[in-house]
Amino acid sequence: MVYPHTRHAVFASVALFFVFVLPTCVLAREATITAPNGNISMLSDATYTPTSVDDAEDETENDTLFGQSFTEVEGPLEKPHWPSLLKRARARSLPPPGDAWNGRTTMQVTGRLGIGAMQAIQSSDDEIMSEFLDKAQNNPLIVDGHSAWGVIYNINTGEQTVFCAGGTFISNGDIISVGGQTSENTELGKPGVAGDGFTTVRVFQPTTHQFLDNAKEAHIQAARWYASVVRVTDGSALVLGGSNRGQFNNNGTVNVATLEFLPSKGPQLYSRFLRDSLDSNLFPIAFLLSHSGNVFVMANEIAMIYDWKTNVEHRVGRLPGGIVRTYPGSATAVLLPLTVQDRWVSEVLICGGVFNTVDLTQPGYNARADKPVSNQCVRTSFPGGSRISGWKIEYMPTSRIMGDPVITPDGKVLIVGGAQTGVAGYGNAISRVGQSNADRPALVPVLYDPKAPAGVRFSNNFPPASVERMYHSVAMLTTKGNILSMGSSPNSRVLTKNVYKTRRAKAHGESAFTRSFEVETINPPYMTKKRPTILTRPEKIDYNGRYTLTISNPMNCGYPRVVLIDSGYATHGMHMNQRSVELRVTSFPDQSTITFRGPQNTTIWPPGPGFLWVTVCKGNIPSNGHKIMVGDGSNPPNYNFPL
Repeated sequence: MVYPHTRHAVFASVALFFVFVLPTCVLAREATITAPNGNISMLSDATYTPTSVDDAEDETENDTLFGQSFTEVEGPLEKPHWPSLLKRARARSLPPPGDAWNGRTTMQVTGRLGIGAMQAIQSSDDEIMSEFLDKAQNNPLIVDGHSAWGVIYNINTGEQTVFCAGGTFISNGDIISVGGQTSENTELGKPGVAGDGFTTVRVFQPTTHQFLDNAKEAHIQAARWYASVVRVTDGSALVLGGSNRGQFNNNGTVNVATLEFLPSKGPQLYSRFLRDSLDSNLFPIAFLLSHSGNVFVMANEIAMIYDWKTNVEHRVGRLPGGIVRTYPGSATAVLLPLTVQDRWVSEVLICGGVFNTVDLTQPGYNARADKPVSNQCVRTSFPGGSRISGWKIEYMPTSRIMGDPVITPDGKVLIVGGAQTGVAGYGNAISRVGQSNADRPALVPVLYDPKAPAGVRFSNNFPPASVERMYHSVAMLTTKGNILSMGSSPNSRVLTKNVYKTRRAKAHGESAFTRSFEVETINPPYMTKKRPTILTRPEKIDYNGRYTLTISNPMNCGYPRVVLIDSGYATHGMHMNQRSVELRVTSFPDQSTITFRGPQNTTIWPPGPGFLWVTVCKGNIPSNGHKIMVGDGSNPPNYNFPL
């Protein structure tokens, strides 16, 4: 099915997730942080020589979005300088935890896209990676005479259907995205066909394939580029920050230090936090906290708990380590799985980032593509959702920025892709490689087990990726239980000769001019186990309701877990609204019938679609996931999009 082209640029657009949650007003208390200095950086010990390419050799179009000008002529094919990383990455350490991860993990190219996978979201059991959103650029996939900027991808066939924008679920099951960038000439030699996307809201209905992209009918109040979105407890979406133009980093001139709701609750709200967190506060990290419905927000090096019901910001202190953790520092952040054992208390893990000794206030003049980044992680919990317990420090096996955190059905977090040196973005850093501001791709995923003892939570006993996945790449869980890794284009447009090129692969029978973007599948060892199958299940569950499902259980294992997972809206290493919630199992009498309860309340799981999983053998071996509606599926307050 072919959709009309989108009218508004979706580069750096952000998806909105609407939910219904019961408000509870609680205050935060200031946390005392005492921690060792975190300025430690751990690189792979591979030997390599960084490649620096002069501006005249960059294979780019005339592009000044990030403060640099480039020529339109593609340069000669550049020789990759990182094969030694691939070779060295096979000398792995740190064995994987748990039986489910003992065995062989495989990686293979299994599909193709006609666009760059800059943004992605699941929409159904089969079209699990349904929306791959790209900026308006010269992609090889064509629709209505111009390059496509979005596709629907089928995980069973590896094929795609054209669809020119997208976003994320809201409480009624629709998908919505918001924001973007200014209109621009999108293809060499052709006039621009993308309108201004800064204030546009896009709505897509997965069931009917209806699509709305009209800024006059659906829009936000402020122009926002690299803003974040979090679902709040009345079913609306809180839109945070961003800038009113695209550039290397934020500053006081272009900073959007406001918050607003969608659907609207009135005028924008000024945020002192978004002013104080300048300059590196784009794509602020934001998570809905269980038990209170407050929102944890982290930007640059500072954090707060925000009570959106009273518009009060509660600062919780500076994070340890002297590390910039939001764009262009681009650390990996995840809300860890909420479990029955821990009474669904929220915990947050933030890993990596760029040391604050790098001057990010200028347009890249002091940032170097070959400067090591941090391997420090910080973790904290939020008892009652109203206070912070204090930061605890851990270390990844290697340094990393721009990694994608993927929560797996067994409650672990797989960090995929990214880079070990530099900063996020393109066209700015000293010693950049082609246009890339980063170097030394992080080829080997790292697994984090939140339940393991401190000091042994990380493992990296995995094969390396066949290609780098850096700026403008995504990774997401599929309903099969494996992980798709896609994209990577630290370039102003589609380029195929740079060291860090726009990732493409020639498909069988295709010419060089019709090559498609490759999709790589990561298959954890549990994929080859005798896995349970969900035979019957409810289509919809409500809060604290009692439900029954049946499974086949070929391993005759006990200790089942029922889990809801929302992989969120993935873009730029962020997985907005990613959430994993264990539901309470009340009986398992015969190895096949499971009785369980729905989420305790809407602060635990915001209303809207999720994917239901069953794991057996002490929660280690997962079934496939199946889409299910949580709540009554009604619209959020003031929802009036004309579909």
